[in-house]
Amino acid sequence: MIYYESPQADVEWNETLNSVVVTWKGFAQGEKFQEPLNKALNLSKQKKAEKWLIDTRYASASTQNDQKWIAEQWHPNLMETGLRSLAIVKPNKTVANLSINRTISDLVISYAVEHFTTLDEASIWLLKRQAG
Repeated sequence: MIYYESPQADVEWNETLNSVVVTWKGFAQGEKFQEPLNKALNLSKQKKAEKWLIDTRYASASTQNDQKWIAEQWHPNLMETGLRSLAIVKPNKTVANLSINRTISDLVISYAVEHFTTLDEASIWLLKRQAG
């Protein structure tokens, strides 16, 4: 079920995976970066989601301001949702991959995070993760 669409990213609920799915389509910064993540957070709260899949294959590097926003504002709210498993499909661009790794390395995380090269690998891992 598609929950939110923009030129930068789509947010949906995947019934099979019982997961929030964020699919990045290209470069986004500021409001255009933050809005899809906030929509995904709202969906996660509505569904009481314990699993997320973030497909960053077509994402670009995030700005320092957006990385700071994730760490200081968005991620603390995500931590309150009960997230247990996060699958990330790696970006095709090396600079985007470095950006994601840098952002994640700055976070205090209490959930399982795995990086994958394909959507299928990420989906299989999430399917194996037990809820609750």
